[in-house]
Amino acid sequence: MKRYIIEYDQDADAAYIRMARRAKIRSTIEISKGVFADVDSKNKFVGIEILNFSKKKTNVNELIAKELNSIAVAN
Repeated sequence: MKRYIIEYDQDADAAYIRMARRAKIRSTIEISKGVFADVDSKNKFVGIEILNFSKKKTNVNELIAKELNSIAVAN
């Protein structure tokens, strides 16, 4: 089972879900308004940032499983 690290910055109201340790980010893709995914040089998702986190009804598990997988197929 893969483990994720979730960090939350209360001042910025931003959550970051780290999917890989020590990964070098090659690019960032906006996958929906205020939701950004970081990918590495092999186009693997290494993290996701959610802005205005407290104002969104975000199901983090669904976001990781569904949206990131569909984006990976599109790229």
